[in-house]
Amino acid sequence: MKRCCRVSGVAVRLLVLLALMACPATGMAGTVPLAGLSYSPSGIFTYADLETQVDDARMRTDLTQLSAVTKDIRTYTVARTIDHLPAIAASLGMKVTMGVWLSSDKARTEAEIANAIAVVKADPKAIARVIVGNETVQRGEMDADGVAAAMATVRRGIAGTGIPVGTAEIWYIWLANPKLAAASDFIAVHIIPYWDGVTVDDAPAYVAKRYDEIAQRFPGKPIVIGETGWPSSGPVRQGAVPSPENEARFVNAFAALARTRGYTYFVIEAYDQPWKTERGEDPCSWGIFDVRRTPKIELVQLNQR
Repeated sequence: MKRCCRVSGVAVRLLVLLALMACPATGMAGTVPLAGLSYSPSGIFTYADLETQVDDARMRTDLTQLSAVTKDIRTYTVARTIDHLPAIAASLGMKVTMGVWLSSDKARTEAEIANAIAVVKADPKAIARVIVGNETVQRGEMDADGVAAAMATVRRGIAGTGIPVGTAEIWYIWLANPKLAAASDFIAVHIIPYWDGVTVDDAPAYVAKRYDEIAQRFPGKPIVIGETGWPSSGPVRQGAVPSPENEARFVNAFAALARTRGYTYFVIEAYDQPWKTERGEDPCSWGIFDVRRTPKIELVQLNQR
């Protein structure tokens, strides 16, 4: 993981501008424009749809489309046949940062961990890293000790593969829980300026600022931006205004900055997930494609690979 010195907000904007000026906006064909994308399958409209098995053909069609945008995807679970995804991704020349979902349901968590270990052992070359738990501490499902124990179980289970194991939390959870960093091979940090009410113009610099805080607090620890993005729809949060135009603006500007600074990152997300609103969850639409796989934004070619 390449580290860079701390830079001012003005310097960040200049770097973004120079990178964007150097790259023509040529859509989604050709060289992949994004380093990584968070992935849940397309076509999931309702919570009932979410609980059904996702067939391999749908995932292959999704990843074939996404392979023009990125070569790295992040998942959140190995349940509901998502455990088939690494093999599909590998066949398309893609890598997977594999998620293991943790919750307060002990039996479900143990089954998830056991399945994840089996998936890694079956095809370790497809897996870039394993993220054990997604905002588990922030949601109050487990404390830091519980998440650390789950990481240790996965690490023992895949010993000898050389695949790093960590967890993912919002930036302020990392700062408040240094034992998580001690237990993780890397820090998967979520920095989403929209939730913090930051304007779209200031958002790339805001991500850089929070990244630098994590890097300074945990020197020498590899950092992955596990989630960042901007919604195309949803409520206004202080200075943060969702719109397709602002989503495109942020994603392209952030990708330019990330290329300059050498970030490893995942933009949230590949496809819209309208099912979330059923349970009063995130009311925003974050996908760069809609739920039916229609592109929502134009991406600048940044020659990431």
